[in-house]
Amino acid sequence: MGLIIALISGALMSIQGVFNTEVTDQTSIWVAAGWV
Repeated sequence: MGLIIALISGALMSIQGVFNTEVTDQTSIWVAAGWV
C-alpha cells in the first residue's frame, strides 16, 4: 500500500514539474485548487 502511494506521489511530482515548465501560472492555480 505504501509503495503504491509512493509511486503515485512520485508520478504526480514529475507530472507537476512538466506542467510547471510549460504553463506556470495556470498550473500552479490548478494544482493548488486540486489539493484543496
